[in-house]
Amino acid sequence: MGNQISLRELYQSDGEQVFTAKLCELLDKGEVKPEQISLNRLASAITGRYCDGESVLQEAIQSGTFQTITTKLISKKVIDAYTLTPTLGMSKLVEVVPSNKQVEKIAGWAAWDMPKVVAEGEEYPQMGTYEKYFEIPNVKYGRIISLTEEAVLFDQTNELLRRAASLGEKAALHQEKLIVEKVVDAASDAYNGSALYSQASYGNYPASAANLTKTTLEAAWTALAGMTDENSDPIITTPNLILCNKDAYFKAIELMRSPEGPETANRVINVHQGLAEVQWSPFITTSQSWLYGDFKKQFKYTEIWPIQVLSRRGQDTSEGFLKDTIYQYKVRYYGGVRAIDHRFVYKGK
Repeated sequence: MGNQISLRELYQSDGEQVFTAKLCELLDKGEVKPEQISLNRLASAITGRYCDGESVLQEAIQSGTFQTITTKLISKKVIDAYTLTPTLGMSKLVEVVPSNKQVEKIAGWAAWDMPKVVAEGEEYPQMGTYEKYFEIPNVKYGRIISLTEEAVLFDQTNELLRRAASLGEKAALHQEKLIVEKVVDAASDAYNGSALYSQASYGNYPASAANLTKTTLEAAWTALAGMTDENSDPIITTPNLILCNKDAYFKAIELMRSPEGPETANRVINVHQGLAEVQWSPFITTSQSWLYGDFKKQFKYTEIWPIQVLSRRGQDTSEGFLKDTIYQYKVRYYGGVRAIDHRFVYKGK
């Protein structure tokens, strides 16, 4: 469909219900872009009159079609911007776990018993259940976007859509910041409210923090490979990601992608090539900071609500009366992130 969509013709030919369903479907499929819809023309299509005054606007507002379509437009811009923002937290750093509690308790196992020899006629021994619980507080976040009478009368559709897209992007970045700050344990509370990285307690931090090099990476790998459970039985760790700040990014790339060793005079084969994926985050603020491990095995994001867009008639509120607000759109998400183990990620600096 072209940039100019004849909403009036579609509305008159299809009727209100079919028009609403068809336009929402076209927006969902991407065959119509939100920028191709004018709120002023939508109001005109619904009423059959040019929307240049209060009476026509009020008639359009009373239609369920106007609220349904405007909500779809805002929702699509918010969700698309949220989805397209290049973040790594939800996809690479945490496992998402559905939740329905304000403080979620994730049950883990302190240790698994090894199988034992079972002689003929003997009962199989029961496995011990050494339960550990990790509390993850869930927190709700959100913002309101308001649609005013002026935005429709003066056809400020593009400005409204820009605000919606900006909020979707900001929501993705805010969620990313929350996750990364827990992964690096910025507030020293990521592990059941306590510090996560410690040389003395957990062996997942060096005696002296150091920049990422061939030597420090190998020390991190060795530390993870030597992790054991509470029964002192070895566990298998599979570190697959280096996460760092911008200062350490190209050193990490060199270590992981260069075919030759980066720190040898004769440039021997780089044994670290392809060992792990490399990602960086602007939310890691400590210079040269880096972490290495299997992040999704260690960090959980408990999710009550994924990002949502809800609407209500603004005219039914005191703000609607005071500010000529037609509709309000609430963008929200609800969740929390914490570590449920200390053995799968090593923090080098």
